Amino acid sequence: MLSLAPRAVFHPRGVDPQTAARFGWPPVTRMGRSVYIDRLNGLTIPKPGRPHVPPTLKQQAAVITEKLEDICKRAGIQPECLKDIIIRVRPKEDISALSGAYRILFDFLGNKVDEADWRLERFPGPKNELIQFEATAKVPEAACEPAAEIRKAA
Repeated sequence: MLSLAPRAVFHPRGVDPQTAARFGWPPVTRMGRSVYIDRLNGLTIPKPGRPHVPPTLKQQAAVITEKLEDICKRAGIQPECLKDIIIRVRPKEDISALSGAYRILFDFLGNKVDEADWRLERFPGPKNELIQFEATAKVPEAACEPAAEIRKAA
């Protein structure tokens, strides 16, 4: 007997609408003639039948900065008080964008960062691998909100 529960199925233009709605992800928006940008992950998704165009550092910067600012606004905190930021990047071939994301992250936090660390984890998916890039920045204690509050807001 077939199950009627929604499944995570990856379509050529991103995640299917049921899964996106279930996780509260925004829809994919059109960028240019042949390239779509997934606003959740900040990477380009090729239109069916067109060659893949890798994201530029400028596109990465725009999406990551927007995501960080949104986290700050929802948490009601100053950007320099962020302690744990998780940026997810998919699929596997866009792993080179992570070095750019890492630089942008610390440009955004400025010189408030005392110590930093990052790691990559792979999670198997239906057709792609989801690569999670986790950057943890330790910030001086100067009246910053606890990290738990930030995670809740994200």
